[in-house]
Amino acid sequence: MIQTPLEHSYEIVNGVKLHIVKTGDPQGEPLILLHGFPDFWYGWRHQIDYLTALGYRLWIPDQRGVNLSQKVQGGMDSYHVEHLTADVVGLIDAIGVEKIKLISHDWGALVAWWTALLYPERIERLSVMSAPHPNVFQQALGFNPRQIMRSWYVWLFQLPYIPEWAMRLGNWEIAVEALRTSARESTFTRAELEVYRQAYAQTEAMTCALNYYRAFVQRPRPIPKSWTLSMPVLMLAGTSDRYIEPNLATDSMTYCLNGELHFLDASHWILADARDDVNALLKDFLAKDFSG
Repeated sequence: MIQTPLEHSYEIVNGVKLHIVKTGDPQGEPLILLHGFPDFWYGWRHQIDYLTALGYRLWIPDQRGVNLSQKVQGGMDSYHVEHLTADVVGLIDAIGVEKIKLISHDWGALVAWWTALLYPERIERLSVMSAPHPNVFQQALGFNPRQIMRSWYVWLFQLPYIPEWAMRLGNWEIAVEALRTSARESTFTRAELEVYRQAYAQTEAMTCALNYYRAFVQRPRPIPKSWTLSMPVLMLAGTSDRYIEPNLATDSMTYCLNGELHFLDASHWILADARDDVNALLKDFLAKDFSG
């Protein structure tokens, strides 16, 4: 499916060995693409050829603990948002630029929101998909009954050992079925789901991925001085997202001084369902002149 040659490499970032797929013109403007859960670099398969054809150089990491990246020991504390955002800054440093245009989906979008909040001087533009602003999400998880019900799995993931044990049964059938049933019928092919099974089968990878949720709930980060972002922000949300209430995307825009929101006819897996719309909107956003 992916036609562009891919370079599978490793970088020591923030003291962690991250697996990174690099592709596109080495002299092109760099972009970082952050995947969500239960995803890995492969989640961007429908954007890679399109963005490289525009001349960009892509850095697409497996985030810490996921797929081929280092399984950092230390339990949930090693997957706190403080470490995840520091990993992004480490990637920016490894690329050798001061600022980056950051593109993200799902859990990667939560990491991207937090990176932009904690290190605004390092983010030139921010694109987030299928994940609301952290303040909006935290409030919804505490006080919005509809979002609490949609996020039932977040509470299940707090149990030790049991979630990853259950998902491992039947060659990761529960994890794969969760992808399949939360998406459109044509979103994931059988061959693509087999690639996901291989990623889940990496030793300790699922436990590390679940630790993102455990740290998020059990080790919440203190509220920053300001929740507002001044850099340009492009937010994309699926109208049929099973996991996120649509109004949370609208509420997120109140924290963006220069925000742009688009609802697309898609499930939570917007990168595949609405690939053409996503790609076109990214193209316009990345090239738009915001100087005026």
